[in-house]
Amino acid sequence: MDIGRSSLGSVDMRLLQRLKRLPRTGGFQLFIAVMILSNSLLIGVEVQYRAVAGTGADRAFLAMQHCYGAIFLVEMVLRLNCEGLSFFTSDFWAWNCLDLLLVGTSMIELILDIIYATSGLAVHSSALVLETSNFRIIRVIRIIRSVRTVRVVEVIGALRTLLHSLCSTFKTLVWAMLLLLIVIYVAGVIFTQVAYEQLQAQPIAALDNSVNTMLAQYWGTLGSSMTTLFQSISGGVDWDIVVQPLGDIHQVWLLVFIGFITFVTFAVLNVVTAVFCQAAIDSAEHDKDMVLQ
Repeated sequence: MDIGRSSLGSVDMRLLQRLKRLPRTGGFQLFIAVMILSNSLLIGVEVQYRAVAGTGADRAFLAMQHCYGAIFLVEMVLRLNCEGLSFFTSDFWAWNCLDLLLVGTSMIELILDIIYATSGLAVHSSALVLETSNFRIIRVIRIIRSVRTVRVVEVIGALRTLLHSLCSTFKTLVWAMLLLLIVIYVAGVIFTQVAYEQLQAQPIAALDNSVNTMLAQYWGTLGSSMTTLFQSISGGVDWDIVVQPLGDIHQVWLLVFIGFITFVTFAVLNVVTAVFCQAAIDSAEHDKDMVLQ
């Protein structure tokens, strides 16, 4: 009996050790990545089905979503057992907390589905409000769960490098947007002042009606001028159209606008692109996972 118990205990210990090492294996991580991608595709199919059919989700969708939820819950339990407190203190603590949040929302969704299924159809107003609120909460939870697709980047090295580069260049993006905003603001003040003086000095009848309308539309206020300038350099509007009322005022303002487009397109945006590329290269070189590979 003692020999049998000892052998059974050794088998249990080996099984526990294998379960503890399982989340670190490449096969397990690949399986979870496939589950995340397929779950995201299922959410998209469900949203498309509801949009076309105009009805609520089919029970088959609910059953499959809960199956995915159970898989992710088992994954989370195995990872917590494997990593322990390092789950919240490792370099990937943000990813881990995101996973924990999403698995928790899956459990909340399951509970709400059970409550709705067991409560029956509501006929009075208070129950109807509760039912509608539950549906809204479930929709929000499913939208949040689709965010977990980003988690796949941890398994795919190329995607992880790209995401790390994007996050590292966020600070550069803020300063670049600030610089671009300053340039657009200064130009917007100039063109708005020009449009204001023209509209005040010239009677409406003295200026072509279409030109007057375009001048007020594109350059009438500081906000509209800054919007027009941003659209002109980003492809939101053809700048040949918005510059026509300025050219009708005087050819000097046409040249000033062309100078603005030239300066921003060939100087500011190229410098910003170069800074972004350098920041992305630096972040890729300091990516610990890429260095280990």
